[in-house]
Amino acid sequence: MSILFIIGLILSAGIGLSLGLIGGGGSILTVPILVYLLGVGPHEAVGMSLAVVGATSILGSVYALAQGQCRYFDRAAVWCCGDHRSSVGSPLTKLVSPQALLLNRIALRHTGCRVCLRFSFWALPRSS
Repeated sequence: MSILFIIGLILSAGIGLSLGLIGGGGSILTVPILVYLLGVGPHEAVGMSLAVVGATSILGSVYALAQGQCRYFDRAAVWCCGDHRSSVGSPLTKLVSPQALLLNRIALRHTGCRVCLRFSFWALPRSS
């Protein structure tokens, strides 16, 4: 085993921890680790990240269901809005160059972070 593979495994544990703690960050972290550290091609990394994050989400959902913490309506709304569409979008990544694919992911994540930060300040409790 190479040192990069071992580092990749350690960082993968960090991805799982991120998903468990805050419920997000899987794809944002998985693709760069797969591409830049483990040498997987960008197109393959996108598909692999869907499988990794999807499997983690399923396990987390089963655990939440067993604990009686599953919000069925919210989960169904998320699935209707996007989860099932990833199976349609993933094969389309082959139509885009690897560089454009990675740049698009960076731009999309950057925009999403900016929107979340902007709206998170509105949700903070106000002191009177």
